[in-house]
Amino acid sequence: TNTVNVVQAKTWDDITLGTYMQIVDILHSEKEDIDKTFDLVDCIYNIDSKELPIQELQHYSISFISEEMKNVEIKKEYIINGREYVLGSDLTIVSVAQFIDYNEYIKNGSKFNEILSIFFIPKGMKYGDGYDIKQVQEDLLDLPMPIVKTLAFFFAIQLTLFVNLFLQSLREDLTKMEVKDMEKKQELIKILEGLDFPNLV
Repeated sequence: TNTVNVVQAKTWDDITLGTYMQIVDILHSEKEDIDKTFDLVDCIYNIDSKELPIQELQHYSISFISEEMKNVEIKKEYIINGREYVLGSDLTIVSVAQFIDYNEYIKNGSKFNEILSIFFIPKGMKYGDGYDIKQVQEDLLDLPMPIVKTLAFFFAIQLTLFVNLFLQSLREDLTKMEVKDMEKKQELIKILEGLDFPNLV
């Protein structure tokens, strides 16, 4: 009797940030669509599709890619690869170092696991102090995509609000300044309004 391999169809819940980044690379490649399909099956199911009997390929569905990812609840703590992380989601207490690093990552077109590493702090630690940030960035590649998507949206909204409040506060301080030369004051306000903050949403 023939044995049929039962393949559990994948969903976005099964896809980590690391796998997602590979999926994006495949979709953006200049290969033919049929080759992209085989590459996606290999990447998502961790197999070599060329070794499969052709009739078995239908069991390896990748149709979920066209579905929208669900939002999930954001937690204060996460355990990734056995390591405990505290999520610094309160942007009112973001340090200057975090804010500077965030801007650097955005400017340099960094990968999302690097950007997220600003907000995932090993439990009991302070940002950037006494731990290996590269290890954090490696761990974050194993975060399931629904969590990543929810966090991306959350931080985009939060950071936009934060930047706007920050600029508004600076502008108000500047307006209160006793600058005798009004031209100089207007010039400073102009510079402030033109600050190159990234478009976060």
